[in-house]
Amino acid sequence: MSVCFTVPFILISPIAGAMVDRYSRKLMMMVSDLGAVLATTVILVLKATGRLALWQYGAAAVLYGLSGVFQWPAYMAAITTMVPKKHLGRANGMMMLVESGPGVFSPVFAGLLLPVIGLTGILAIDVATFMFAIGALLVVRIPPPAKTAEGQAVKGSLLKEGL
Repeated sequence: MSVCFTVPFILISPIAGAMVDRYSRKLMMMVSDLGAVLATTVILVLKATGRLALWQYGAAAVLYGLSGVFQWPAYMAAITTMVPKKHLGRANGMMMLVESGPGVFSPVFAGLLLPVIGLTGILAIDVATFMFAIGALLVVRIPPPAKTAEGQAVKGSLLKEGL
């Protein structure tokens, strides 16, 4: 599963960074969340109907990798446009906490919930949290980055910019 997630993530990362710089960061985060919620919903439906096969986990991991590659760069870049420069250090520290906290506590909570609500219940909670995240993005204003002459001068194809 790690290979299915990581390989697409690594292959698309350079292009994703250029896309985050070029296009709406809010849109990039929403597309990332939509891709992840699509993968989770498919796994949820297949699990609930008893038709889930091992290869489908791998396919979902590929979709997670492809969609997730946009999330973190867009999030980091959006923070720099939303937070005043004097508060960026504190904001970056809080972002690291937000990034690492769920990685530590989510598996613990999922392990505690698994015998109570099963995998289907955990997946349903995951879908609900994605919907909450997408809803939050709909109401938050994320300013576009400032366009500079230097940035416009080097603008080329996404592949050229990514590499």
